[in-house]
Amino acid sequence: MSMFLQDSNGNLVSFSEFCLSESIRPKPTQYGTDENASNGNIERKFGIYYTFIKTEDAYWSVSIRLDGEVAFSRRDDYSPDPMDYSDDRRSTRSALQVFNHVFYVLLEMFDKIKVNTMTVITFEGANPALGKVYDRLVKNKWFLASMEEKGFEYSGITNGKHVFKTKYGKGF
Repeated sequence: MSMFLQDSNGNLVSFSEFCLSESIRPKPTQYGTDENASNGNIERKFGIYYTFIKTEDAYWSVSIRLDGEVAFSRRDDYSPDPMDYSDDRRSTRSALQVFNHVFYVLLEMFDKIKVNTMTVITFEGANPALGKVYDRLVKNKWFLASMEEKGFEYSGITNGKHVFKTKYGKGF
């Protein structure tokens, strides 16, 4: 049995769709490159900016490549190398909470690495389930407003990736 709710546009949506459309909001989160994920540092390695967050059951690497692709990945224990983390999120206990934390950290990263000098930011699902999550995320009013505040507007899907383009015409 599915539960349905009305979204902010008056459309009937499932509870899970409602959570992604209405409930994902940036949640202040400690992040960093130390084992406690708390020093506020963002590092760059092999053309990838990255940092980590720590949740109750895992560590998460949050990254932005120089081409603008955004990613996050999981690991049970800490490693200082973002390449040691997996994009298999099937074992996530609280996906909504993780998205709220990752969302916050991405916005912080956008400011600290001056991501608005990039022409595009892209989100691509590492698996079909995550792809569906991104399909709903790009309709989230908080997410869209935050991206617009950072200078990006949603332009649609290109080659399977959700694309945000800069509104200011800046390049790399």
